[in-house]
Amino acid sequence: STMLPNFSITSTDFALAGVASGEVKRQWLFLLLGIVPIICISGNVMVMLAVWTTKSLQTPTNHLLVSLAVADCIVGAFVMPFSIYLSINDLKWFLSLPVCHLFCVLDVMASTASIVHLVLISIDRLVAATKPAEYKTQKHRKRVHRAIGLTWVFCILLSLPLSFNAKTAEVLETEHHCGIYAPVYMLLSSIFAFYLPCTTMLITYGYIFYTLRKRLRAIQLQ
Repeated sequence: STMLPNFSITSTDFALAGVASGEVKRQWLFLLLGIVPIICISGNVMVMLAVWTTKSLQTPTNHLLVSLAVADCIVGAFVMPFSIYLSINDLKWFLSLPVCHLFCVLDVMASTASIVHLVLISIDRLVAATKPAEYKTQKHRKRVHRAIGLTWVFCILLSLPLSFNAKTAEVLETEHHCGIYAPVYMLLSSIFAFYLPCTTMLITYGYIFYTLRKRLRAIQLQ
């Protein structure tokens, strides 16, 4: 009978040690993952400053890169910290519903903006490769600026419905999970914000490769 209390104390000690160890691991994970957003933001701010302060870098392609850097800064400043929060809390969300909605909206908006900007860069490279004279005109520059503006409008409109998702509120209240619970929306947004852009990029860069290879062969035959 005298051994039972000792066994009880030992078990408690082990449990407390396990909790302490888990807390230390969470803190280290937080510190390690916390470096990633800082690197992301710093790198993209440097890109923006380089283009902003150097006139020779202010080309249509680099304007697209600056806009892409803005999208990546949003990811680094807002999306990554919330993702880290979820990682260290076993994917449980204990923040408020409005913050959850904000996280979902910014995640979709910035991620979509990044992908669409990559498509625009591929199209810009296509124009540079196939129509170099047109690429250097003011008309092309204005076209790029217009495309950047329309991209952000599209991404904002695509993400706004997430701020009214009632299912998110229901799941958050019952299971403490923050996410997008709208199958039709997810299907359509995946098509228009991922699969279609990726297909466009593959076709565009494939055509650029074909054009440059054809031009190189023509030069070699001369």
